[in-house]
Amino acid sequence: MSEINVTEDNENYTIRYWKYKVIIPKNLLYSKESHFWVKQQGDIVEIGYTDPFQQLMGDIAAINLPPIGSTTEEMGEIESMKAATEIISPVEGTFIEVNKELEKDPYPLNEKPYSTWLFRVKPSNWEESKKYLQSSAEYLKEVLKIIEAQEAKRKK
Repeated sequence: MSEINVTEDNENYTIRYWKYKVIIPKNLLYSKESHFWVKQQGDIVEIGYTDPFQQLMGDIAAINLPPIGSTTEEMGEIESMKAATEIISPVEGTFIEVNKELEKDPYPLNEKPYSTWLFRVKPSNWEESKKYLQSSAEYLKEVLKIIEAQEAKRKK
């Protein structure tokens, strides 16, 4: 079994294991039920997928995002070489911007997951939505559990 090594600096946690290097920035919030990062910018939030999500899914090959003006009850879909999954926003509200360029070229999600946002949402109730988000330290623990489970499977 390969060693799992976690380091941290002022800005990031870095996990190294097997052939992977995974980054978790400390300045973001993370969804408790999916691998989204959330960045509050005034009265809107910017949302994207995390580096661990991209590593787990493999290279993102296609993405279908919801339309601007729709509510977060509407969903999109993301496909990789390994799987397809629905996109469910971790914050309730209205989509005010959607990164439609990703539908033409999803590659930036693979290379720069933290500077490639999926959509911007005007939350309907930010205080309620924050209850379903977690800190980078909490997300790190969640990711380490997933990696440890993968390593145990690989060992068999």
